[in-house]
Amino acid sequence: MYSKPLRYIAFGLSITGLVFSASLHVLTYWGYLPPPIAKALHVLLFTLFLIVIIDFLRVSPDQTKKGLLQVPRSWYVILAVAAVYATGTLVRFFLRAEFGTPVEEAGRYALQNHGKFIKVLEREEFLTLNLMLERAISAHWIGFFLLLAVFFLRIDPHLRSHELQDPGPEKVD
Repeated sequence: MYSKPLRYIAFGLSITGLVFSASLHVLTYWGYLPPPIAKALHVLLFTLFLIVIIDFLRVSPDQTKKGLLQVPRSWYVILAVAAVYATGTLVRFFLRAEFGTPVEEAGRYALQNHGKFIKVLEREEFLTLNLMLERAISAHWIGFFLLLAVFFLRIDPHLRSHELQDPGPEKVD
């Protein structure tokens, strides 16, 4: 189990990831592609989710339910809206890209699906599809980092509330 300061660090990393992913997402609407280093957010995301999984494996299902019930309904609505938005951006991309991925090979732009050629793209269409792809990825990051922030802020303290209570000195009769 990790300590209270580590929980605060995990919460801070969740908020940092949320701010970076939201910033990258907004920049895609202005035509900027995120730098390749932005993919490091995946590493942070998976690391934080590993902490969450380990937490859930170490507590009873009753405590998990108790922790989940401590989250206000408004947070669930916010998470649902983020999930619908992220899914919508991904569906929009896949429908526009004909379930393919834009690639650049030898100065030519194309749309491929698992290496299979779909069609040739103009430069503008290639850039638009890349922006849509990055927008879909960053939208998912926003949703997942928001979920992690809610976990570390609201759910995790309730999962470990049994550890924080001091039973006091034992009575000897």
